[in-house]
Amino acid sequence: MQQRKIISVKNIVLLMALALVLTLSAGGRVVEAATSGNWKYIGVTSGDWKYSVDNDGNAYIYKYSGNDKDVIIPGTIDGVTVTSISLNAFSECSGLTSITIPDSVTSIDTYGFYGCSDLTSIKVSEGNKVYDSRNKCNAIIEKESNTLIIGCQTTVVPEGVTSIGDSAFADCSGLTSITIPDSVTRIESYAFRGCSGLTSITIPNSVTSIGERAFEECSGLTSITIPNSITSIGFEAFNGCSGLTSIIIPNGITSIESGVFTGCSGLTSITIPNSVTSIGENAFSGCSGLTSITIPNSVTSIGESAFSGCSGLTSITIPNSVTSMGDGAFSDCSGLTSMTIPNSVTSIGDRTFQYCSGLTSITIPNSVTSIGNSVFEECSGLTSITIPNSVTSIGKDAFNNCTGLTSITIPDSVTSIGDSAFAFCFNVTSITIPEGVTCIGGGVFRYCSGLTSITIPNGVTSIGGQAFDGCSGLTSITIPEGVTSIGDGAFWNCSSLKVITVKKGSYAETWAKENNYIVNYIDGTTPAAKGTTLTTADKKIKVKVTSSGASNPTVAYTGSVNKKASSVSVPATVKINNVTYKVTSIGDKAFSGNKKLTKVTIGKNVTSIGKNAFNGCSKLKKIVINSTSLKSVGKNAIKGINKKAVIKVPKKQYKKYKKLFKSKTGFKKTMKIKK
Repeated sequence: MQQRKIISVKNIVLLMALALVLTLSAGGRVVEAATSGNWKYIGVTSGDWKYSVDNDGNAYIYKYSGNDKDVIIPGTIDGVTVTSISLNAFSECSGLTSITIPDSVTSIDTYGFYGCSDLTSIKVSEGNKVYDSRNKCNAIIEKESNTLIIGCQTTVVPEGVTSIGDSAFADCSGLTSITIPDSVTRIESYAFRGCSGLTSITIPNSVTSIGERAFEECSGLTSITIPNSITSIGFEAFNGCSGLTSIIIPNGITSIESGVFTGCSGLTSITIPNSVTSIGENAFSGCSGLTSITIPNSVTSIGESAFSGCSGLTSITIPNSVTSMGDGAFSDCSGLTSMTIPNSVTSIGDRTFQYCSGLTSITIPNSVTSIGNSVFEECSGLTSITIPNSVTSIGKDAFNNCTGLTSITIPDSVTSIGDSAFAFCFNVTSITIPEGVTCIGGGVFRYCSGLTSITIPNGVTSIGGQAFDGCSGLTSITIPEGVTSIGDGAFWNCSSLKVITVKKGSYAETWAKENNYIVNYIDGTTPAAKGTTLTTADKKIKVKVTSSGASNPTVAYTGSVNKKASSVSVPATVKINNVTYKVTSIGDKAFSGNKKLTKVTIGKNVTSIGKNAFNGCSKLKKIVINSTSLKSVGKNAIKGINKKAVIKVPKKQYKKYKKLFKSKTGFKKTMKIKK
């Protein structure tokens, strides 16, 4: 397309002189200085026309201010030949219905008639050497390239046209249908953008490419067939086509570009061919009507926010070919209930599943080494999650507001936990912080009101501001000697926390006293506070302090660290931090569901066995009780153990213990109690 020559600053004086001559000779025409971007020029108003003069002495029209419905562009104005129609020259002429282009015009900006939605007739004079309106097509066609550059609601694209040009029908809201002939090979960028009245279109097999935003905001478009001849679809090509219900992507496409189907809320199904290797960012963002989609094995990458806001999507399978998922890839997919991440993925990007409130379970493979920021933020339906041992870092806000989570195990491989990672997880009752963590970030466990106790590992040197703010259920905590920094509000609103256990002479001791806490000492003689969870030095046994009296500290056996052990002994005492505690009870669910356990020996100081203590230990065949002071066995304590299990008890307690075990404990007639 020919380009008009815009006058430069260096010729401003010459042009002013010319404008003055024009003003005098034209009987009082208005001459004004004007700017367009970095260009300065002299504008002349002559009737309804505003024009300027280029270096060759020809006029280019930059504004029509009249109200006529039928406009014939003059070949000359004030004796100056009109050769160009500039950008937005008729942009506000919404009532314009007919336009005629003279022979003299050799340059027309594609946005010259932008927004002329009522235009029904376009004619180019037959003598024009650059453009024509062949076969009364009601369009402007550039002869040399056979490109239709400007159309209207009554345009009939003639045979021989090879390209629908940039913005040719942009914002032509009155266009309802159009036939594209087989001679067309390209639909350029913005070609039908904003044609909200267009309901259907058939793209012929001759077309090989669709430009960027070619059909953007064609909200009335309900169906479109993309032929197999198409090898490229530009970004945001169908952005905002909310009326589209289905689409088939041809086999020649290798990449689904950014935002191609963004906001296609009516789209219920789509087929992605095996030729596609990448799905670009925002490709299907906001396709809320999409209920299912199959990603072929050819795809290796899923871009940022690719399926963000696909609230109707209930399930999706990610093939093993995928190695990367961009930030927010499935964010706000509130209908998604489950997801399996393949072993090929090594990292989960920021916000990948953010706001997926319907997600109840997810499998993270061992290939993943990092969980990014806000990955599962506000996944309120998530009740449990297993973080594999391959993960070394958990990002900021990773599980923030996962209100359905009740427990979570952080593997020993994790060395970094970001700020607010578990904030507002109200129902989490227990969390184990791995030994490799050195910093507890700001707000990490903020408002985890169900948390009753937590052990801070010895490697931690700092506790961030508001780290435990709002943990109203927290009754005790031990701060190790290595902690040298505790941020503002670290334990704000911890209404049940009265006692903090510290090392004598440590920074934590000074801090605790300054903040009016009762201080217990880890000094070799003072037991940990009641409710504190402890692990033996060999890391084999977990216990919970039931009495912190200096003369007779006691603990409940809460579990064995080694879940694969077949034989376990509950000791009479345990020694932790130079304090010897009597093991007087076995806690609720202490061994529940342990499928490896075959034998348990219970120490002499145990006086009670908690509810469901051995429930579901299906291979447990033998329980040896050495205690002579057992007073209670909880409900369903031995439910689901081996049906031929033998319980061996002290001879003198035979009758008493026999009665205890036969009272709602899950005891079966096939089991035996022996002396």
